[in-house]
Amino acid sequence: MKKQLLAAVAVLAGAGVSMGINAAPPQTGVINITGKVTETSCVLESGSTNLDVHLPTVDKTLLAAPQSSTGRTGFTMKVNSCADGIKVSTAFTPDSNVDSYGNLKNTADADKVQVQLLDQNQNVININTDDALSQRARAITADGITPVTLQYFAQYYSQEGSAGSGDVAAMANFQLTYE
Repeated sequence: MKKQLLAAVAVLAGAGVSMGINAAPPQTGVINITGKVTETSCVLESGSTNLDVHLPTVDKTLLAAPQSSTGRTGFTMKVNSCADGIKVSTAFTPDSNVDSYGNLKNTADADKVQVQLLDQNQNVININTDDALSQRARAITADGITPVTLQYFAQYYSQEGSAGSGDVAAMANFQLTYE
C-alpha cells in the first residue's frame, strides 16, 4: 500500500513537471515612466485661495429657454512666486458639486438653475471633461517677476429651461496645474 501511494505521488509530480514545461511562456512588457521637476511651485496670493463670486440678481425669464445663460461675472485668481517660463492654469475638480453636464450644482432653492464656469476667452468649461490638454490651452506663462492673473467667469445656466426663482449657491473645487 505504501509503495502504491509513493508511486502515485511520483506520477503526479512527474505530470506537474511536464505540464510546466509545456505551458506558454510568461508575458513580458515595458513600463515607460516620464515626469518633470520644476523650479518652484506658484503660490496663490492671499485672498485667492477661497474666492467669493457674487452673480448679479437676474429675472428668471432670462433662463426660460433650455440651455440659456445670463449674469456672466468675471473673477480672477492671482498667483506669484512662479519660476520664469512656468505655465500655470486652474484644474476644476469633477466631484459631487458637479452635475452630469459639467456644470456646478445649485445647492440653494432656485429650481432648474446651475452655474457654469468659463475660461478667459469666455468659453464654457465642462468640469467633467476638463483634461490636461484643455488646462494647458488656457495656461498663462509666468515671467518669474510679475504675479500671474488667471481670469475666469461664472454665469447662471439652465439646462432644462423654465428656471424657478430663488437663491443660487454653488461651489467649485480647484487646484493649480503647472507645465
